[in-house]
Amino acid sequence: MPPFARHLPVAALLAALTSQPVMAQPAPATPSGESTLSAGLMTTSEWRPYRGVGNTTSLFPLLQYENAWLDIWGPGADIKLKDDGPLAVMLRARYADTGYDASDSEALAGMKDRKNSVWLGTKLQWRTTVAHTSLEWLADGSRHSKGQQAKLWVETMMHAGPVRIVPRAGLQWQDAKYVDYHFGVTAAEATATRPAYRGHSVLNTELGARFLYAFTPSQSGFVDLSATALGSAIRRSPIVERSWVPAVRAGYVYRF
Repeated sequence: MPPFARHLPVAALLAALTSQPVMAQPAPATPSGESTLSAGLMTTSEWRPYRGVGNTTSLFPLLQYENAWLDIWGPGADIKLKDDGPLAVMLRARYADTGYDASDSEALAGMKDRKNSVWLGTKLQWRTTVAHTSLEWLADGSRHSKGQQAKLWVETMMHAGPVRIVPRAGLQWQDAKYVDYHFGVTAAEATATRPAYRGHSVLNTELGARFLYAFTPSQSGFVDLSATALGSAIRRSPIVERSWVPAVRAGYVYRF
């Protein structure tokens, strides 16, 4: 699995976040008939939770397009059912790089490859002058794990001179099918040093912050720092060696 393909969904997400800056006030929908297009570059350094799999650093392009009813960000897309006033409701589809290859490390040798998936679901967002609160529910549209996941997070906007700071905190629930597919070990995959393991539903916690700086009205740069605390059902897996998964992302975006 090439590094570009593995990290493309992260690029897509950051494209959406940086080309549509999160404001600590209700954000109106794109006016009817108007659209926005943004492009840029991003580099990432991310750690995987699996034993023997270190961090991966990649550089790749960002691309995002939005109009009054559609938001396309790389391999993801939102259809806006409602996006005016404090409440936003949308249907969501996105490709997620949650799989792995058995060749990624010696600890995974003999495991069956876990495939990446297209996830389908919905997102609700409540926007106030203090913060944005979002709730996302997704199901595995590719039917690889047949799992589901939900995420609740809150973010707000602060300023430090010309730098905008967007801290966030979130909880992510993943069901037993998701955890068992990505972190379980079947009887056929078990060895003397890798016992069989059946996954259970889990609750993960994420903390992070984005730092945004506008060089000009159409050009901006960003740095995004995050760390995810994995729940016990993932940490207990014999193929997992990390309880925290950090990530650093930085990039440049030009809005046409």
